[in-house]
Amino acid sequence: MRRRGPDGHFVRNYAQPKQSRTLRLTETAWAALVELARQRGISTSDLIEQWARGQFAFPSGPIGDDGEARPVGVGAALAVRPCDEQAEGEQVSKILESITDAFFALDEHWCFTYLNRQAERLLSRSREELIGKNIWVEFPEALGTTFDREYHRAVERQVRVGFEEFYAPLDIWLAVRAYPTAKGLAVYFLDIAERKRAEQALLASEQNFRFLADTIPQMVWTTRPDGYHDFFNRRWFEYTGMNLEQTQGWGWSHLLHPHDLDKCLHLWKYSLATGEPYDIEYRFRRASDGVYRWQLGRALPLRDPQGNILRWFGTCTDIDDQKRAEQERTHLLERERQARAEAEAANRAKDEFLAMLSHELRTPLNPIIGWTQMLRRGNLTPEMQAKALETIERNGKLQNQLIEDLLDISRIIRGKFSIAPIPIELPPVLHSAIEAVRNLAEQKEVLLDCRCEPSALNRQVSADPTRLQQVIWNLLTNAIKFTPKGGRVEVDLAGDSANLYVAVRDNGMGIAPEFLPYMFERFRQADSRSTRKEGGLGLGLFIVRHIVELHGGMVQAESEGEGKGAVFTVELPALGG
Repeated sequence: MRRRGPDGHFVRNYAQPKQSRTLRLTETAWAALVELARQRGISTSDLIEQWARGQFAFPSGPIGDDGEARPVGVGAALAVRPCDEQAEGEQVSKILESITDAFFALDEHWCFTYLNRQAERLLSRSREELIGKNIWVEFPEALGTTFDREYHRAVERQVRVGFEEFYAPLDIWLAVRAYPTAKGLAVYFLDIAERKRAEQALLASEQNFRFLADTIPQMVWTTRPDGYHDFFNRRWFEYTGMNLEQTQGWGWSHLLHPHDLDKCLHLWKYSLATGEPYDIEYRFRRASDGVYRWQLGRALPLRDPQGNILRWFGTCTDIDDQKRAEQERTHLLERERQARAEAEAANRAKDEFLAMLSHELRTPLNPIIGWTQMLRRGNLTPEMQAKALETIERNGKLQNQLIEDLLDISRIIRGKFSIAPIPIELPPVLHSAIEAVRNLAEQKEVLLDCRCEPSALNRQVSADPTRLQQVIWNLLTNAIKFTPKGGRVEVDLAGDSANLYVAVRDNGMGIAPEFLPYMFERFRQADSRSTRKEGGLGLGLFIVRHIVELHGGMVQAESEGEGKGAVFTVELPALGG
């Protein structure tokens, strides 16, 4: 089982269950020794020293009925009320033989005064071989090692010492605790080879895990059961530019895109509470350029046999390129859908336009042909002849205007439409356009009015006067057509420091808000029925926009809605502005 201590390492602070039992037995025995020392009114060290120096009688036979020493608990030790030194010596001997630690005692000359059976086994030497012998003579390889230094430190400073060390001659790892006595040293030691092998196995496992984590392209992280992040692989630190102290715990959340933070924390806390796998797409900031890149975050819990979560193991996989490709594909599909819809709308508009064109071209031809036939029969009165000629002329002009509009559209489409600009003032152009439509206005009983602000007088624009008059004529014609009898059409000329503005305003049928953005498009009309009723192909505004833009200006339409009139404003850059 993989365990991690408070310092974040997997191996440290880990003990096998057997070692835990050993420590409990040792502490029990030590407590018994402490109680015996208290009863004698001396220190524990003195008690051990007296016993080790033979001042108590030692039992000559085996301990216990079966010939084996048995563990002695505190209660059992205290239950024996020693009545003489022999009994106390036997009790101390029982305690030292019962503990699972090896034990030996040294006098002030570093000579062995006692070894228990565990010490004989671990040192591979009998009591007869070592009692009365100098430890440094019998174990010369220990000189200059940790054993040498720590034993001398315990004696010289009268302090308890503890350490772990490998003793090569015996090929054994030992955990040692040494207690100074009045004239020597009492040493407990334990074979920890099994634990060391476990530590080495765990260390190798950890190294393998770290190697694997550091070689894969994903960012890898692990957490405690409560979600506290305590490990990140090298890829994480390279990507984030931060260290463990900055990102451990919940510090990693500062790297999330603000729009992803709440969702991420909610899902992560849900997984911690339920044990459900964690799966989310979020964006982390990259240290090298500050860019937030999309990551696929996933984590699974590691459980013990009882189902309790021991750790969470997670990864972050960079899916930014895939995510952007998906977004681009979505955008392309949306643009394709819009383009298809626009193409279908354009086709419908074109079909409607062709139907209207057929109607509009026939409309002036019918009266021309009819009156021409009546004139040829020669049975018209002079008044009827005059009316016939007037009708033929008016419809001929209308036919000519339709043809001119079609030719202009053709030139615009082919890029052949051009202007010949010269410096001009706008009032004469406005008056000419107004006079050109006056008869149409009078027929519909529409009042025409023109106002020029002082700021626009005596100022010039660079424009083709014929084409500019065509613009104003088109706007006025539309305004008159869609203004009811008795209505009003106004032309206003104004200016500022940079531009001159011509506004054609009417109180006619107005424009629906949803159609305003399409007013100046080719083959687009707000209501083909009203257009047919009033005449015209509806190409005029498209031509108007093109002419105005060739002059470096712009045109826009405004209306508060149907039945509330409309305003068309032409903006042209003023010379010297």
